[in-house]
Amino acid sequence: MQFLTTALSEGTTVVLNFLVFIVLAAVLFFFANRMGRGPFIALIASFYIGFALFSVFPYEKVLLGGSGGLNESIASLVIYAIFTGIAYYILHRSVSGGFSPLGNAGTIIVSLLTAGFLIALSYHSFSLEGIYAFPAIIRTYFAPAQYFFWWFIAPLIGLAVIAR
Repeated sequence: MQFLTTALSEGTTVVLNFLVFIVLAAVLFFFANRMGRGPFIALIASFYIGFALFSVFPYEKVLLGGSGGLNESIASLVIYAIFTGIAYYILHRSVSGGFSPLGNAGTIIVSLLTAGFLIALSYHSFSLEGIYAFPAIIRTYFAPAQYFFWWFIAPLIGLAVIAR
C-alpha cells in the first residue's frame, strides 16, 4: 500500500511540475483541431518570425519606460506577441496545407514540440523568472543553453517529418 501511495505522490509531483508544458501543448493541440492544420502551421511559422523580429527590434529599451525585471519581462512578451500576431495574420492568409494522414497523433507530436520551443524561448529570451518560477524539472530540460538550439528547431523537424 505504501508503494502505491509513494507512486501516486511522485506521479502527481511530475504532472504538477510539467503543468505549464502540458497546458501549453493542449492549447496548441486544440487550436490545431479547431482552426485547422494550415492555420496551425502558420502559427508555428509566426512564432519563428516573431522571434526574429523581436531579436533585432531596436526600440525595446525605449518602450520599457522603467527598469525592473517584471516590467522588462512583460514588455518583452508584449513586443514578441505583437510581432507574432502580425506574422500570423500575414501567414494565415497565405498558407494552405496540412498534415499527412497521421491526424491527431501528428498534431499531438507537433503541439508538444512547439510547446517545448515556446518554453525554451521564453526561458532564454524573456527573463520570465520574475513572473513565473519554473520548477526544477523544467529547468533541467529547458535551461541549458546547449539545449536551446534543439528546442528551437524541434517544431520544424516535427513538421518536416509529419507534413509530407
